[in-house]
Amino acid sequence: MSLSGFSYQNREVKGEIVGWDSTRCGDCGGWMIDINNCLYLTDSIPKGIIEKRSNGFDILPQKVYLRYEIVKRGMRNRIKITSIRKRK
Repeated sequence: MSLSGFSYQNREVKGEIVGWDSTRCGDCGGWMIDINNCLYLTDSIPKGIIEKRSNGFDILPQKVYLRYEIVKRGMRNRIKITSIRKRK
């Protein structure tokens, strides 16, 4: 744990973007990511990571590799993604 209260995840881990997080606001929510069977929330995913159907809807789940920082612990863990890339 750092002095700022953030917990750092330095190694790259497998995850899946599983859905939209609307817990903060219906219009300004973020994303739900499953990492090792734990659900985390994040505010944003970089463009180009989420694949879209021809009708514009997101294709979910999306498998990814990512590094992250835990911003808030508790029932709804919130993370900040520090790097992310697609995986097959």
